[in-house]
Amino acid sequence: MRGVARLVSGLCWLAFAACQHSDRALPEAGVGAASYVLLSPPEEAAARAAAKPDGDDAGAVSESVAAVFFQAAEPLGLLAAPRYPRDLWRPGASAAILTVRVRIDAHGQVLDVATSPAGLSTHGRAEDVFLDAVRVAAREWRFQPARVLRATPPREPGAAPGLHAETVASELDLQFTFVP
Repeated sequence: MRGVARLVSGLCWLAFAACQHSDRALPEAGVGAASYVLLSPPEEAAARAAAKPDGDDAGAVSESVAAVFFQAAEPLGLLAAPRYPRDLWRPGASAAILTVRVRIDAHGQVLDVATSPAGLSTHGRAEDVFLDAVRVAAREWRFQPARVLRATPPREPGAAPGLHAETVASELDLQFTFVP
């Protein structure tokens, strides 16, 4: 985990150092966007989704399930990038980082975007402005929904094991680097 923290810290420094130009004109629409890094899904959300019992057996613990696997939601193509907010742009404006938690329904639609405790973020009033920019971009995002795969042992000797796949709601953490 320390290696990841060092990598993120190094990337933050590089992004900050690369953005120290005071002679730029106000960007046109579409300039000053953000890039993102997909962080691993929050462990508690993955465990919750994988532990969810099936419909009729909701109260019983099934001993017939040999293994349960969680497959995280994945973006369908590139995610629309949020724009660097115009009201925060000024000559010499620096890069900003915001880590968000995206809640995704079982159909791959974004339900909610909120700040995440999983990574670095710019704090204060600017955090809310950057979060609003991410929420605007999130209206265009689509995901392959997360799935829970349950493997069951063969019902009789020589038979193939069973596999049941179910799409589920999930959460993903994304870290955005806004560059003016």
